[in-house]
Amino acid sequence: MRDTYRSKRTPIASKPVEGCEPAIIQDEKLQDELIKEATQSNCTALVPLNSTTKYPTFISESAKLTALARVDIVKALQNMRAKYKTKKEADSIFLDLYNSGL
Repeated sequence: MRDTYRSKRTPIASKPVEGCEPAIIQDEKLQDELIKEATQSNCTALVPLNSTTKYPTFISESAKLTALARVDIVKALQNMRAKYKTKKEADSIFLDLYNSGL
């Protein structure tokens, strides 16, 4: 025996229904309202809205010197590699010099 159940189809509205806006427009409006509310309120935002620094400003002098020394070591290795035919030969000589303390 066949089922005589048919799904009910809802008619498609040809005109947009009032109050039903696309999700993107609603999200943009909500985001604008949140930004407006955050800038007008007296409380401190957990995440700053106008963050201008892209790197941490709390790096100590010893950390800076260590980073610069590491860069110098890498540059010296690159210069050594340019002088020799193979990387393996240049790396072994560089490591011998580095470990000797010269």
